[in-house]
Amino acid sequence: MQIIFFIWYRGESTYEKGCIYSGMTIDNFLDRELKRHLSMLKSMKNGNLHKMVMGVVETSLLKMVLAETKGNQTDASRILGINRNTLRKKINDYQIDVRKD
Repeated sequence: MQIIFFIWYRGESTYEKGCIYSGMTIDNFLDRELKRHLSMLKSMKNGNLHKMVMGVVETSLLKMVLAETKGNQTDASRILGINRNTLRKKINDYQIDVRKD
């Protein structure tokens, strides 16, 4: 199953600016973006490429979902499909600032 997704520019309080990648699958988007940065990624010869990429993707995802849920970790964990304690650990590990608006 492929997931079609949209990336929106965030306006003042809603997603109002319009989508920049319409109808592209997540795997196609990631493939394209990682290839764009491949020359930089090849220079990382320390063996931490997987950890670095996964950390960037996961941190961005967590921040977006937490912003969408206005910091509600219970709702965010349900959307993400992970346990709330796991979410809290990731928030601490990645030092994500969670503010309830």
